[in-house]
Amino acid sequence: MAGCGHSSVFVVIPVLVACLGPSAGATATSEIGGAATDGHDDLQATVAVYDGCLAYNVDDTNSVTCRYRGLRPSREPYSSTLYGYVTKTHNSGSQALFWGCVDPSYSEYGSVTGCAAYGLRATADAWGYSKLIGYTATDDSESTRPMYNGCLETQQTADGQFFCAVSGLRPTPDPWGWSSLVGHVYRDHRRRA
Repeated sequence: MAGCGHSSVFVVIPVLVACLGPSAGATATSEIGGAATDGHDDLQATVAVYDGCLAYNVDDTNSVTCRYRGLRPSREPYSSTLYGYVTKTHNSGSQALFWGCVDPSYSEYGSVTGCAAYGLRATADAWGYSKLIGYTATDDSESTRPMYNGCLETQQTADGQFFCAVSGLRPTPDPWGWSSLVGHVYRDHRRRA
């Protein structure tokens, strides 16, 4: 069987060829394309974290501008940049991260009726829109970058007082002094210990 060593046993499953042998890890190759490993490679399972736009403004000419930026687990089409990686497995001392609502929509009676923008959060949102995506790095070293929970957008009350209207995870402290360090992201994929 092509791709299997002479001391391997091969198993044929319709559309899939699996090589099982004395190597550190087994592989399976699909006859329609693609391959999978059993996880014995040297990389930990990670989730990419991007610094990107979470909410947009569109003007009368259909020009799109970013209303506010924050950290997110996927690219957005206009201005996202890769910030780092978080692991999918919990390590001692790591902080859970959630993809959830950072800007809820409210009814005229003040109850939450939906979500206007999603972003990374240090806690699950209170409205049931959150999903656990990974865990922060446990060390502060040259191989990591900081991640802050802070204000993403301020608004002003009728009497001129500013308040934080939208908060979530950011790559830098917010300029209003309302940030706290949540943890770190790895700059690169993590190698297994």
